[in-house]
Parts: sequence; structure tokens; C-alpha cells
Amino acid sequence: MTTRRRLQSTCLAFLGLLVAPHAAHAAELTAAPSCAVAGRPALNVTSSGWTPGSALTFTVGARSVGNGTADAFGAFSNAANPFTIPTAEATHPIVTREVTASDGAGTVAGPIAIRVVRREVLVRPQSRPRRLVNYRLYGFPPHQRLWLHIRRSNRTKASIRLGRPHGACGVLRKRMRYLPVHEVHAGTYNYWFENTRRFRASRTLYGYRIRVCPLMHANC
Repeated sequence: MTTRRRLQSTCLAFLGLLVAPHAAHAAELTAAPSCAVAGRPALNVTSSGWTPGSALTFTVGARSVGNGTADAFGAFSNAANPFTIPTAEATHPIVTREVTASDGAGTVAGPIAIRVVRREVLVRPQSRPRRLVNYRLYGFPPHQRLWLHIRRSNRTKASIRLGRPHGACGVLRKRMRYLPVHEVHAGTYNYWFENTRRFRASRTLYGYRIRVCPLMHANC
């Protein structure tokens, strides 16, 4: 009887070794969109397979972007409160970064690769007002018509339809005059980029200013 019980115990222990790996689930992670705008609440993550109640940390590259807690089912989603990816200096406005999640106990989900874009407009600086230059725009809402409103002294001097940014990273290229207004006068001009045909201060997506010097002052 003793030998038989030992054999049964041994068999049960062996079966336990076989079953245990199947009972454990690896943590999983997904992220959206495929290209997120840095500096704005844009990164949605969904994760599962955690121990219920686990404290989670999410990173992009080597930088933490947010924390969360796994629910009673071991899942987490920040759809109601997207993470903001810090803006990092890079040679190009669009870079690839890795998203990971960890629970502090050694369990890690990911990494998964996403693209991160800085919302900005690149154009040759300090050009002559009438010179044709290439505008390169990054990180604007894809497939939505984009307008440039040029304002001076709180008045709109020109509203220019630029086109529709394409791709997940919202890229658009436009060739036009450095200062595309009918009459050029010395002073400061504000450039505002929006998705609305008429200027609305509350709808501004991006902006900067240039200064036109009087003819007798090359560097004002």
C-alpha cells in the first residue's frame, strides 16, 4: 500500500507539472494608433494577462508615460485617458519607439513598435517673402482638410487651403511663397494651422510667427 501511494503521489506531482504551464498566461499588450503625436494625449494601450490588482507601468522607449492598475480580470485599458508621449529631440520628426508594460514583479508585456511624430512645420527660415519654398508638415490630423491662416494686427491677411495630410502620421508637403499674402509690409505675421476655413483661435493646431524687416534693415 505504501509503495502504491508513493506512485500515486509521484504521478499527481508529475501531472501538476504538466498542467501548471498551461494555467499561466503571458501578459499581452496592444497600442494605438500606429503613429502617435508626441506631446499630446494620443496613446491608447490595452493589456491583459496580469494578476488582478497589479500596479502597471507603461514606457515608450526608456521613458515612463503612465501607470495603471489591472482590473479584476487582469486587464487594463486607458481609452478614456490616453497617455502623452514626451517630445524628444530627433533628427527627423517621425521616429520609431517601443512600448512596454511591466508589473514590477518581473512580468513584462511587449515590446511593440509604434511610430511617434512631432507636430511641426519645417520651412527654410528667413527667406524672402516672395520666394517659393517647400513647406513640410508633420503630425496633423490625417485626411482632414488643412488651412493656413496668416494674421497681422489681429486681422486675417490670407487663408490658404493646404490640402489633406496623408498616412497615419499626418504628413503634407506644399510649395508656395514664404509669405503668401497680397501685400507685404514690415511687421510681425502669425501663422496658424487649422482644420477650419475661417480662423478660430480655439481651433488652432499649430502656430508660429515671422518678422518682415523694412527694406533698409536687413537684420531687425
